[in-house]
Amino acid sequence: MSTAVASCHAAKKKPRRWKPGTVARREIVKQQRATTAAIPAMAMERLVRDAAKKASTGDIRFAKGALTALHAGAEAELVAIFKAARRFAGHSGRQTIQVADLQLARDESA
Repeated sequence: MSTAVASCHAAKKKPRRWKPGTVARREIVKQQRATTAAIPAMAMERLVRDAAKKASTGDIRFAKGALTALHAGAEAELVAIFKAARRFAGHSGRQTIQVADLQLARDESA
């Protein structure tokens, strides 16, 4: 074989193909190791302030610690709901969470 033909074959090398679920598992582990919040702080703050404005007629102020506590509580509740939904999907023999699983999980936590 000539070097031109050999280099042509080397250029057509297939990219690495991971088995189904490998990349998803890697991303899950990466998210579990992360210490940052899943919900951006400013988005959470805007949401809280908007909800407070709609619920009250007066000017409402929040201490920074109160917003941080609301943020942590909201994220903990979301994680608990998704864990329960994953459990329900597993009991049904599925790996994918469906809307019904989330509804059951939300009703369970209420």
